Amino acid sequence: QYSLWGLQPDSPAWLSAKHDAHLRSANRLQELCFRNGGIYIKLGQHIAQLEYVLPQEYVQTMRESMLKRCPVSSYEEVRGVFKKEIGELPETVFAEFDPVPIASASLAQVHAATTHDGKKVAVKVQHDHLLDTSVIDIATVDLVVNALNYIFPTFDYRWLVDEIRESAPKELDFLCEAQNSERCLVNFRKLSPHIANSIYTPKVYWNLSTSRILTMEYIDAKEVTDVKGIKDLGIRPVDVSNLVNKAFAEMIFKHGFVHCDPHAANMMIRPLPQDSKKWFGLKRPQLVLLDHGLYKELDHATRINYASLWKVRILLQLF
Repeated sequence: QYSLWGLQPDSPAWLSAKHDAHLRSANRLQELCFRNGGIYIKLGQHIAQLEYVLPQEYVQTMRESMLKRCPVSSYEEVRGVFKKEIGELPETVFAEFDPVPIASASLAQVHAATTHDGKKVAVKVQHDHLLDTSVIDIATVDLVVNALNYIFPTFDYRWLVDEIRESAPKELDFLCEAQNSERCLVNFRKLSPHIANSIYTPKVYWNLSTSRILTMEYIDAKEVTDVKGIKDLGIRPVDVSNLVNKAFAEMIFKHGFVHCDPHAANMMIRPLPQDSKKWFGLKRPQLVLLDHGLYKELDHATRINYASLWKVRILLQLF
């Protein structure tokens, strides 16, 4: 409001000042999220997906950073989580455990390890003390957003806090994530057998998992946006695009159980294992879905109405 004071609405000077104000504020919000970590990083990632609601300056700023620059817990902190959860240290639980994470996200980081029977696994370890601070973090964000709404009534993003409050407990419980992963795969096998072989979720090692530690099968694959890597595997990007569309259409319209965090790092592509069908040397893709902490259940009426919406849009395009 201060930055636009005295400027004619929609004039070049007004538009320029508005852009600068949004960009400046987005950078400050980004820095706040990184300084506080945890739930704040998750909030920033959520903002990165809201291009249909928020100014592009916020969406682009968060999208360029939040999915790649996440906090990393020290190995001592990781050992502490293992001691609390399993009662043993990672170097004794596993035959080999790489202390350097191969990936880090807002709530956890992933380490490569080898079980005592020789299987390579990916071990997702929650950042230490995150569970303790999440409640007060959500309450703080709630207070700030409500205060802003009181001062600027048109700035009403209280619904965003409600979504974080609902989703955070689910994402902080890795056993819930493991159950979602298995349920997703069962849904495809039972309800969508025609593409079931093309969808995969990593096997869960339940005996090596707790609510804060999740041990899964290690998957070697390419990110869904790695076009060059996908081509190098002998897979056509258009086949990947079609498979992703089909997979989420099946989840939305048929299963009613939808993966709600489908960014590039959570969708991996590899050649369909043991696939004998190849055309001109090309291989068929398999979509590997990761990070099953957040799902939405859609009731029958919602799915019917959503299907009707798309049907009407198609008819309008035809006529």
